[in-house]
Amino acid sequence: HFFSLISPTIGSQITAHVMALDAHHCPGGVMFLFRGEFGCLMYTGDFQWEVDNERAKDARSRLLNVLKNETTDVLYLDNTYCNPSFDFPTREVAAQ
Repeated sequence: HFFSLISPTIGSQITAHVMALDAHHCPGGVMFLFRGEFGCLMYTGDFQWEVDNERAKDARSRLLNVLKNETTDVLYLDNTYCNPSFDFPTREVAAQ
């Protein structure tokens, strides 16, 4: 989706692009990829990354395809639940 906004740094209108990407966390969970004159910015939102999960491998492949070797200038990781004091069930158990 393309949208316009007034840049707070230059004071003029700029156009930006935002894309929602499946976060593979829960139904409807998305990450946002923003592109514009400010560069490329990714906001992960809440996510659950499982290295050996087939869905995660597919998601990684799709994300790399979307980025097309473009550098991500800013990455906002929502790592609220990365603290080892949290003990969450696997995605499969939670879905049941």
